[in-house]
Amino acid sequence: MPVPPLAPTPAEVASAGAALGDLSPAVVADACATAASTLDLADRLLAEPGSVRFAGPPGQPPAPPVDRPPSSVLRNALIYGAYALVVLVMQLIIFLGISDELTGVYWAPVCGFVFPVLAWAAGFLTIGQAPRSPRLGAVICFAPNLVLCCGLGLLAWLR
Repeated sequence: MPVPPLAPTPAEVASAGAALGDLSPAVVADACATAASTLDLADRLLAEPGSVRFAGPPGQPPAPPVDRPPSSVLRNALIYGAYALVVLVMQLIIFLGISDELTGVYWAPVCGFVFPVLAWAAGFLTIGQAPRSPRLGAVICFAPNLVLCCGLGLLAWLR
């Protein structure tokens, strides 16, 4: 393997010259001390690679967890709630429009799963890039199922 060129480039010479400043004896002595310590470190690293520990870049403290402001959670709840209300109205229309129990068997999965999932997806897309609350949205969008089940239970109890 050929030896890489070791001559400094003009840009390296210019930056080193700027770092040396006025070439006073104190500045030159400091530069020589830095060069000597760098060479000593390189010698130690070559002799015993495990003996040298490099410090990483200065660590920044971990960022505090990002809490959503209450206004974004309220906004998300209102958006998901509007879609959940549409689901409830659609469920009631289908429930009241069903004339026999056999047709209700076919509409049950649509009312119980498909409509709430579509409402959640529509709310998720409506919120856009703002801080989202997908779990809250899932709870809100599936809440009409609870209302529908309670209503069906009440009707069955009254019959």
